[in-house]
Order: sequence, then C-alpha cells, then structure tokens
Amino acid sequence: MNPPGHTGMRITQDLYKTSVFILTFMMMAWAPFFGGPRLFSFLLALMGIGLLWKQRDMIWQQPAVRRLALIFLLLWIPMLISMPGSYDFKGTLVVACLLVLFYPMGVLLVHVFRDTQLRERLALWITVLVIVWVADGLIQFIFGRDLLGIPTLHGRRVVGIFRDNTHFATYLATLTPLLFLTLLPRSRLLTIVVIILTAIVIVLSGVRSSWIMLCLACVMLLYIYPFRHRVMALGTAAGIVCVVAAVTFSPIVKNKFNQTVSGFEWSYSGIDRVLSYRLQIWDTATRMASSHPITGVGVQAFREAYEQYEHEPGTFRKTAGFPVNHAHHAYISVWAESGYPGLLALLGIWVLMLRWYFRTPREQRRQALPYAMGLMVTMFPLNSQPILYSGWWFPILLLLTALMLAALDDKPGVKAS
Repeated sequence: MNPPGHTGMRITQDLYKTSVFILTFMMMAWAPFFGGPRLFSFLLALMGIGLLWKQRDMIWQQPAVRRLALIFLLLWIPMLISMPGSYDFKGTLVVACLLVLFYPMGVLLVHVFRDTQLRERLALWITVLVIVWVADGLIQFIFGRDLLGIPTLHGRRVVGIFRDNTHFATYLATLTPLLFLTLLPRSRLLTIVVIILTAIVIVLSGVRSSWIMLCLACVMLLYIYPFRHRVMALGTAAGIVCVVAAVTFSPIVKNKFNQTVSGFEWSYSGIDRVLSYRLQIWDTATRMASSHPITGVGVQAFREAYEQYEHEPGTFRKTAGFPVNHAHHAYISVWAESGYPGLLALLGIWVLMLRWYFRTPREQRRQALPYAMGLMVTMFPLNSQPILYSGWWFPILLLLTALMLAALDDKPGVKAS
C-alpha cells in the first residue's frame, strides 16, 4: 500500500501531464481560429519556465533537452548577429525575445512526452482531429460551405475550417506521415481510405507547395511500406483516379494545373510565371545576402528591405499587385535575413538531427519516424515553405521537433515526473 504522500504526488503528476497534454492538443485544434496556436504556446511556455526553475539541476541530465538547447542556440546566435544592422530592428528584437520564450515550451514538450503512452495518445488525438478537418473540407467542396458555414474561396478553393488562408493544406500535408503511421497498425484499409481522402482535399486546396509535400510524404511512405499487399496497390490506383477527378471538377485546381503544364517554356520569364513570380523574389533575396553576407538584412526584415534590392524598385508590386512579405523559401529567407551564419546554422541543425536519428536504436527510430518525416516534408529544400518564425507555423515545427527528440530519448518504462 502506497503512503498518502506518495499517492498525492502521483495525482499531482498525473494532473500536470494531463494539463500539458490538453494544452498541446488545443494548440493544434485551435490553429484554424483567432490567434492560432499562439495562446496555448504561451501557456506551455509559462509551464516550461516553471519546469526549468523547479528542476534546474535534473532537467539538463536529459539528452533531448541538451539537444534542443543546441538547436535553439544555432537559431538564436545568427539572429543576434543580424540585429544591429536590421532594416526592422524592432521586428528582429521581438522575434529574438519570442525565440527565448519558445525554448521553455520545447523543454516542457520534450520532458513530458518522453512518456511513450502519452506521446502515442497525442498522435491518435491529432489523427482524429485531421480526419475531422478532412471530412469538413470534403463537405465544403461538395456543398459550397463547411459545417461552420465557411464557404470555399475564389475558384472553389477548399480551405476547410481555416477560413481565408491556405494554412489548411500545409497542415494536412505536414501531418500525412503521422496520419498514416498512426492508423496503419489499426487497419490497412482504413489507412488507405483516409490517406486518399486527405490527398483529394490537399489537391482541392489548389496549393502547389502542399501538392509537392504530399508527393514527398507518399514517396517516403511507399519506400518504407512497399507494395506487399493488394490493398496498397488498389488504394494507390483509387487515389490516382480520385485526384484526376479532383483536377477535372475543381476550377482552381484545373487553373493551377494548366498554369504549371500548359504553355511552359524554358526561359526565365516562363519559369518565373509557373513559380508565381518567385524567381524575382529569390533573385532579390540573393542580392540581399550578397550585400550583407555576415549579418543579412535582419530577421523578419525581409519586407522592409525588399524593394531596395530589386533591379527596379517596385517591380514585383506592379507585377503581382501586392508587396513581398517573405521569400517563400525557408533557406533563402534565412540566408537573406541572417547571412551565411544563419544559413550554415540551419543546415547544421539538419546534420545534427539526422546524426541523432541514425545513431539511435531501431525501436526509438520507429517511434520518432512520424515526426521526423513531417519535418522532412515541411523543410524539403526544392519547394516553397511558410515564414519560419511566424506565429502560426513555428509552434508546429517546434512540436514536431520536440516529439522527435522525446521519442529518440525514450527508454522503456520512462515516465515524465
């Protein structure tokens, strides 16, 4: 029989883990609504600060916490170097301060989700959430409005519950590996059906960068789980048929497909047009980095510096009808905003994470696989990416990173105390 003090401590620990679990899930579930994941990220950060203070001697004994600290240092140091010459000093300072706040959040996630059962339960809840989002997106396309009355955007672009942005497809494509690997042990047929429906919704979103993310996720999954079962082959064939149907019946998808394929020519202007004029943006970003190779133009200062580095100031604004807010590519953006130190640090993070992953025993790698694949899909260099340090996107990258590190640091029987 356990003493009363031990029982009370166990109840407190269970409540603590439950609170972290709920806040983490709500960070995902609230992403489509006002403020996105910011509020729940802030609450997790506050709990992380308390954890760092109360367990300041023991917490550093966890390899995952030390690894996360190294990742944040590699992100933060180039940011500080870019600050003195930033074209938006206040914006750079704000991002630097927020990054400091995000670290306790990451430590909390790593510490708590070393518990295998808790991590797997979170993966299942997120899977259910994604399935609800997919069903809502299909309803929106079929009936013109989703369950909350949100209509499709121009050209019948499916945005689901996310209203007036294209974050919907980015989230779905990022979470496709998690969806697949969580459902597969339960039912192969259910897995194939859900993945096909998810692919249809991503295609109907009309976001080409998410199409590439989806294709990359599927290629990696097929490499890991080859055509050993008839249901996999039939599911893939059915998926291709459904995607072709989506292209046929969706005006926005048909327009994007025609824009990509029809009338393509191997010239700067032709490729630029297919890439939605991003060659102009990347060319200008290259001049930013060349002019400031050590400091860049300042983290989060891309918009303020952009027109000063164009061949003819205001060219993109006249062509596209709106200003450039970011580079639409994480690596080019980091290079332009924080120079070579920022780019080398970002590449260094990838080298470290791959090294940590492949030096870990097989069982831990299996548990970390959904999160590692999600990060690879989102940060694939031959594709566009959202702004790295945006309030709606960075918490999701941090969550995937923390869950991956927690899984790699997992040992049989580990419980977060």
